[in-house]
Amino acid sequence: MGRPKKEFDPQEIYQMAKEGCSVDDIATELGCSDNHIYNHYYDVFKEGQAAGRRAIHRKQFDKAMDGDAGMLRWLGANRLGQSDKVHQTNGVQEIEVVIRKPLKADNGEIGDSRPATSADRLLEQSGEA
Repeated sequence: MGRPKKEFDPQEIYQMAKEGCSVDDIATELGCSDNHIYNHYYDVFKEGQAAGRRAIHRKQFDKAMDGDAGMLRWLGANRLGQSDKVHQTNGVQEIEVVIRKPLKADNGEIGDSRPATSADRLLEQSGEA
C-alpha cells in the first residue's frame, strides 16, 4: 500500500493552463511533481492551453475587425505573410564594379595583362581611361 494519490480539481489546472502557466508552474502551485501533471492531467493541461490561444486569437481578430490598424497590420504580417516593405527603384541601372590589383607582366613590370571588362569599356567610352 503506497501513499495516497493526490487529486486536484481538473478545472483549476485547465484555468491555469489557459492563463499561460507551464506544467512546472502548475505543479509548483499545487505542490506536486510535474510528472504528476503529465501523467494524470496532461489532456486537461493541453485543452487549457488551446483555449487560451483561441481566446487571444479571438480578441486579436475582434480588434482587427473593429478597425484597429496596428492589429490589422500584425495579423496581415503574421497570418498572411504580408509586408510593409516598399520596394523602390530610382531608374538607375546597377552595375558591379570590381577593382583588382594590377597584374605583373612576364617582364616583371606592372601592366594590364587581363582581358578588358565591361567597366574598362565604360571608362574608355567616357574618355576617363
